Amino acid sequence: MCLFLELNMRGTMNTVFTFSLSLILLMQVHESHSQTLSFTTETVSIPETSPPGTVVFVFTFSPASSIPTINCVGSSSCSSIFQLRATGTTATITLSSSAVLNHKITNQYTKDIYISYIASGTTFSAQARLYVVITPAPKCDKLFASAGGATVQVLQNLAPSSIIYIVNPADPNPGSYKYSMTPEKPFGININTGSVTSPEKGFSGPGSFKLSITVNGMNGTSCSGILHVKVLPVETANVTFPKSSYAVSIDENTGPGASVMTVLAKGSDIYYQIVPQTSGGYAAYQIHQRTGEIRTTYNLDLEANPHLNSTVFLVQAYDPIHKVSATATVSITVRDVNEFPPVCHPALIVAQIKESEPIGYKFPSDDPVKCVDMDRMDSSLTYSIVTNENSKDKFRISPQGGYLVLNSTLDYDSYEVANVNFLYTASIIVTDNGKPPLTTTIPVYITVTQVNEHPPVFSPCPQAMQVNENAPLGTVIGQVNATDRDWPFNNVEYSIAGGAGNNPPKFYIDPRSGEIHVLSHLDYEKQTIYQLKIKAVDMNQDISPDPQMQKTAFCTVTVRVQDENDNPPVCKPPYYEELIYSTLKTDVGITTIQCTDIDTPIEDLTYSIVRGNVNNRFTMKGSALCSRNAFSFKTPGVYDPTDYELLIEVKDKGPPVFSTTATVIVHVVPWTTTQPTTTVKTTHRPRPTKIVTLTVFEWVPDTWFVVVLTVAGALLLLALALLTWKLLTLTSVCGRAPIEATKPLLQDSGGQFRGVFDDAGPTSPSNLHQQSSTPPAADKEIPESPLSLQRFDGRAQDPITGREYIFNSVTGQRRWL
Repeated sequence: MCLFLELNMRGTMNTVFTFSLSLILLMQVHESHSQTLSFTTETVSIPETSPPGTVVFVFTFSPASSIPTINCVGSSSCSSIFQLRATGTTATITLSSSAVLNHKITNQYTKDIYISYIASGTTFSAQARLYVVITPAPKCDKLFASAGGATVQVLQNLAPSSIIYIVNPADPNPGSYKYSMTPEKPFGININTGSVTSPEKGFSGPGSFKLSITVNGMNGTSCSGILHVKVLPVETANVTFPKSSYAVSIDENTGPGASVMTVLAKGSDIYYQIVPQTSGGYAAYQIHQRTGEIRTTYNLDLEANPHLNSTVFLVQAYDPIHKVSATATVSITVRDVNEFPPVCHPALIVAQIKESEPIGYKFPSDDPVKCVDMDRMDSSLTYSIVTNENSKDKFRISPQGGYLVLNSTLDYDSYEVANVNFLYTASIIVTDNGKPPLTTTIPVYITVTQVNEHPPVFSPCPQAMQVNENAPLGTVIGQVNATDRDWPFNNVEYSIAGGAGNNPPKFYIDPRSGEIHVLSHLDYEKQTIYQLKIKAVDMNQDISPDPQMQKTAFCTVTVRVQDENDNPPVCKPPYYEELIYSTLKTDVGITTIQCTDIDTPIEDLTYSIVRGNVNNRFTMKGSALCSRNAFSFKTPGVYDPTDYELLIEVKDKGPPVFSTTATVIVHVVPWTTTQPTTTVKTTHRPRPTKIVTLTVFEWVPDTWFVVVLTVAGALLLLALALLTWKLLTLTSVCGRAPIEATKPLLQDSGGQFRGVFDDAGPTSPSNLHQQSSTPPAADKEIPESPLSLQRFDGRAQDPITGREYIFNSVTGQRRWL
């Protein structure tokens, strides 16, 4: 064995350490300045018995800053056998704590030692190789090398120089060991073979001797041991048994090593052995060579080895020193023991039974229970069944075994079965007739499987429900309920099979709760009754997967849509224009407003004038607009306008109340002249602020309604714009009022009324306000009057009285308000 160490100095402070064992040590120094290792190549030898920590090699290196590293060459295990420790500039290679050397496996290790350093900016390196040779070492026998040593007995009449012991190392290497003995006399030893011989002159008598023997190997290795020699006297000896035969009976299956009996012979230093027989049964027994106790070699099982029921063999007692012996016959009978309970197949019964199986149903039908007694194949067996509280009286077993039989039906659809997780448990007890009787228990697990026996049942059915036509989407209008007697109870799924309308459906049903919801907007005016066909399907009610055995039921639900006032009245036409005389009689209809409401009968519509009824000259009689015949065209006094723009509000009955408006333009032709008015100074009173609270009902229109309303509004605005433009073209709205129009309305001293009409001079008030109480005949031409042609296109305030008035910018006519 060699240890190779190589030291290489490189350009960095990182070092590589390789260590291996070989027979040659080679060192290569790559250095141009000075040698850094104390050797180049070296060979060392160590015995294979060297303990951990043994120093293998010591060398020096320089400088101290360079740390050697070892790299194993040719062996992957040497790194775990050797270790390097460096102190200062001295490095020591020792055996590691886990080192185990064996020259037969590896007789050399090669290791390279590297070292590197940097001097003056230049990197230098050096390496050396160390070969470690592992030499063989003797290893003595453990008994021989122990503290008590080995013992050998010989008779005193043994021939001289007879070999009595041979020292045999555990790892012999012939020719490489030398043997020595202390004391050297009277016994002899062969220094090359290690054979110990009796004295050259023989033994003079009985006695004991202690010999120390040393085995010397190469490189000073050795092992030693103690040999005790007992010299026995030569006597006349005889061996005898008290009786020639022995008989004993034992039970089977007593286990290996069980004591059977003990036979004793008379004599000195007796050994016992069983004489081999041709039958072979003796191998089941063994005898202690010193005590004579007979034990079983292995477990005696008559079922497996029937021939062991009776065994006869010879036991020999002998004296090896005096060469005398005696024999005795031993007869052993093995009794059969009822050791095995019945063996059953199957050992576990797991069955699934439908709840609809009838009484008397047998199971397991495909694999009936079969039991045998391994102790006696012809033994009769007894079968019984043990149940618990929930399986009591549910099952029985046939007297000969084989099948379990249903005593009563197994109802899956009950809380009782659900509480035990639909599992019945029982046990079949099988008993043999041995002594003692042994039993076998067969666990039985019976799972009841469900059968879909009952369809869902609606209660009540049919049903009637009501819903407001303006009910929000998602509104619950009612609930259907279907029950199912199959377990799990009432596990039903609902759906609407028809009658809910299309694109989109009007109603939706919750599949689990049965609640019917509004899915889309309802309209009483389009459809008032829906006949919903509700379908109920039971779920997971059979061992077969859905929908193979599902059962269904149907129920008709009548949904009546409740009308709600959600549409305003509609007036066609929305605009009326009439011409009347101021002498029109009271309650005579001027025109009739034509309005309808799809939610409210026509007779329930109410009409009222909400704007434009100046001086309350008109009234509504139902849908008819009538005059009160109270027009006044007197001056001074109340002077009614000749044109009225009446806004008629039409309301339905509600709730909520919806309204619409219609416009009626009434042109009044005055038929009498009014008396001149007198200017009266009045006190201007400030008008108090009134707070009007208007309750508005929130109404969220549909999208289509918003679009239609927008378009209609745009068209209405366009029509109003055109109408305004037309009126402006017909009148001089923008003309400048005459100076007289701004003068105060005061009478002069002559009783004349100044600044009333035009430049031609004042007109007599009596002529202006004179009016006939009766209208002219229809066939006569109506005389043209300035009053019938007057139009007021301006408004001003009297600076003296503060009273407001209107005026005609063309004629200069004025009228108090």
